[in-house]
Amino acid sequence: TREQPRNWQFSGTAYDYARASMYHWAVYEKRGVRGLMDVYEAMAKKRLNFINAIKATLGWNDKELEEQVLRYASSK
Repeated sequence: TREQPRNWQFSGTAYDYARASMYHWAVYEKRGVRGLMDVYEAMAKKRLNFINAIKATLGWNDKELEEQVLRYASSK
């Protein structure tokens, strides 16, 4: 998250997939598989991208989302 921590656009690179996985794991750590399914459902129903669906579903703002991702990444 050091590169563009708040201004990241997923473009399909290996780096993007690795970074996106941190967001998946952060959600999983807090809400489990059901939480991830809720995020995916919000993406489909509300036409949100992954990050905005996380924020809408879990009620996290940008700062809290980044903190959760960093917390997960530093625990591994």
